Order: sequence, then structure tokens, then C-alpha cells
Amino acid sequence: GSYDEHLLVWDSRQMKHPLADTQLGGGIWRVKWHPGHAQLLLTATMYNGYHVVDTEHISDGKMDVLHHYDRDVSLGYGADWCHSNAYNNLVATCSFYNHSIQLWNFTIKNQDIG
Repeated sequence: GSYDEHLLVWDSRQMKHPLADTQLGGGIWRVKWHPGHAQLLLTATMYNGYHVVDTEHISDGKMDVLHHYDRDVSLGYGADWCHSNAYNNLVATCSFYNHSIQLWNFTIKNQDIG
């Protein structure tokens, strides 16, 4: 992630060009890999909420955004996965200026992840 709003995925064996470049908007402050699904990445974007991104299925150099959460966000800066088998898609996010934490979950269709 970066302040230029682009989420890049690299192959460390070939660092000349990223494998994928997806613009999420708002400056990407935090990125967290899913503890059980290695292809899923959670992002906190400062001015555009939070995203769950599929880093495995890349099309035309872009990654799919599987979920976008943007409720009650004044400045998104914290995000993490719940590390419980019962709540595999539960996410905790926090917003800076309104001093809030959000708990939310999302559904992934079986065809979305392999």
C-alpha cells in the first residue's frame, strides 16, 4: 500500500514491474493478509474506507475488490482480521477522527476464492 492510493503486489524474483496494481483511493494506510486465506488482503484506506482484495485472481494487471466497507469512516487507519474459526470473515476496523471501531463481516462466494 501507499499514499498514492495504489495497492501493488510484487514477485520478489522480478522486481522491475509489479504483478498487479489496483487503485483503491484515499491513500492506503494499513494492509493485513488473511490468516486462513493467503490470497485475501485487507486494507485501510484513509479516505475511502476498507477493502478486501483478492490478490490471486489478477486480470489485466488488476486485482478484484471483493468487498468495500465505508460506513462511519472519518479517516480509516486500522484494520485486522478476527483470528477465530467461527468468525473467519469478521473484521475490526477503526476510524481516527471520530474515535470509533467498527466490527463487520463479509461473504465470499465460493467462486471468488480458490
